[in-house]
Amino acid sequence: MLAVSSPARAQDPAVLVRRIAGSALLAAQEYGLGFDVGGRVVATAEIEEARLFLTEAIRAAAGLPSGDADAVSKELNHAL
Repeated sequence: MLAVSSPARAQDPAVLVRRIAGSALLAAQEYGLGFDVGGRVVATAEIEEARLFLTEAIRAAAGLPSGDADAVSKELNHAL
């Protein structure tokens, strides 16, 4: 008997939402580390890491159903 591979399954939206939320949370934490209490930039590397996490969240959002992907990506892009 030959094994037949099944077509690629779309990723579970719940998994994507957790990934997006986790990346956004990490972005917020990194962004917070980039500024002091007076709002001055103290760690540009942390701010850049925050941008990378947001970019990852946007990439993950593309896997959501079409209308949701657009809405989530739009909101995440506002944070960039």
